[in-house]
Parts: sequence; C-alpha cells; structure tokens
Amino acid sequence: MWFGVSILMRGESRHRPSSDWLWEETIVLVEAESEEAAAAMAAARGRAAECSFATGSGETVHWIFNRVAQTCPIDGEPVSGTEVFSRHLRAAEVASLLSPLD
Repeated sequence: MWFGVSILMRGESRHRPSSDWLWEETIVLVEAESEEAAAAMAAARGRAAECSFATGSGETVHWIFNRVAQTCPIDGEPVSGTEVFSRHLRAAEVASLLSPLD
C-alpha cells in the first residue's frame, strides 16, 4: 500500500530565539504494509536527514527531525497526477505558506 507522509524538521540555532527557527515540511511517497509502518519509515528518513552546518555568518544551524505530522493512504498505484497528500489549512497557515522567507 502507498502513503503520502508529511515529515517536519526544524532548524535550530542558539543565536536565534525559538520563534525564529525555520521549519521544513517534506512530503514523501512511502510503500508500506500499514500506516504505522509508513510513519516509522518516514521517521527513520527524518532522523537520517538530521545535520548541522555553519552559515556564512558563522552561525551553526542544526536541522532536527521533529515528527511525522501526518500520513495519507493513497488509493491504488501512484501514476502521474495522483494525489499523494492533502490537509486543511487555517487562513493564517495559508498566509504563512504564501509569504517568502526573510
């Protein structure tokens, strides 16, 4: 069975307050026997993506796996145009999605 899975990562820096940390949502396509197995596979992928790096200004940023936010089962085999993930958003969330990062 196929699933669209949302993975949340956060970019932390001791030079910035937590309100200024960046977040990344990654949506991946996972083939698994169950929703729980798909979530576990996505969590492993998120943990494997954790890293730290220095910015041009010398600030160290740590990208840390936060959680699997949601899993969405996909009906049938994915082909071009298959919906892999959907969610409902509040107006403030849409405004945030449409605002460029500073």
